[in-house]
Amino acid sequence: PTNQLTNQPSTLCTRSITNIKQPHQKARPPMKPPFRPSLATFLLGLSSVACAKEILVEDFSNPLHSWQGDDDSAIPGGTSEVHFAIMNNLAFFNGKVTQHPFLNGPGFVKMRTTDTIPFPDISACEGLTIKINAFVAFDKYYVAFGDEMPSNDSSSPIPMEWRGRMENVPMTGQPEELTLPLNDFSNYWDYGNGDIIATCQEDHSVCPPPSALMNLKFFEIWAQGSEGCVSVAIQSIKAVGCA
Repeated sequence: PTNQLTNQPSTLCTRSITNIKQPHQKARPPMKPPFRPSLATFLLGLSSVACAKEILVEDFSNPLHSWQGDDDSAIPGGTSEVHFAIMNNLAFFNGKVTQHPFLNGPGFVKMRTTDTIPFPDISACEGLTIKINAFVAFDKYYVAFGDEMPSNDSSSPIPMEWRGRMENVPMTGQPEELTLPLNDFSNYWDYGNGDIIATCQEDHSVCPPPSALMNLKFFEIWAQGSEGCVSVAIQSIKAVGCA
């Protein structure tokens, strides 16, 4: 549809101020009306300011990073399966999570970056927004980045990334935005089932520090700790609420 915001002159303050004379003085030349930007120009400026408050992390119509799918078969006994592809401007993450004998419960599948290309600095941002659509119901998706030994668990065998749980993933048939506040992320979580043990809001020592947000190092989306089929399409990832 045609944009109805046009550059028509403003009807405000249109009263003529020409030919006004002061006593015993020459007529002043006509005064130029003050510059008043059109509504369209003003809204465009607001839009530019709004866009400056978001930082693109990945756009699957033109991905910066290399991505692949992984599953729990790397751990002996794992039988979960994953299928991953980027096509039609979307990342398709599909698979099936099955019981894992070593983990004493359902295993996992995930999609992840595989390169060392730096991520943008999002340390001044408030959250991550994933534009996503789920084709089947699955209740335990996680977004994860970075890696560091958890401060509350010295027995952890591996560095743990910071992760936040994606709840109520849209199932509308087309990708919609789902936002996870960064203060919901934690690197203190259960390696077996993926559950977050202590959130950043509960224990500030498990929050992602500015150093981790200045370069995420890698990015992952997990389906973990719940048995069943997984099928999502992801259009983009961005940081929001950035100063």
